[in-house]
Amino acid sequence: VVALGQNSTGTSGAVSLGGTIAGFVGAFFIGALAIIFVTTSNAVINEGLLVNTLSDPVRAMALILIISVSGIIGVMADSVFGATIQ
Repeated sequence: VVALGQNSTGTSGAVSLGGTIAGFVGAFFIGALAIIFVTTSNAVINEGLLVNTLSDPVRAMALILIISVSGIIGVMADSVFGATIQ
């Protein structure tokens, strides 16, 4: 990320297309599970973004997308910290 050059597999701080896609898929999966578990549990939040999430697919997908993008930001931040601090 920092040097913008090629690195060997497993180099701390290196970014690959496969790793980025895996990070996005993982974040998407966690977001989808969060929607399912939060909206089907007894502790459903009655105010805010999670109201009737399953009954509104657009809201559910928006929340999953927010979680997925947050996961990608975390993956990139981890790579930057791995390249600079580690």
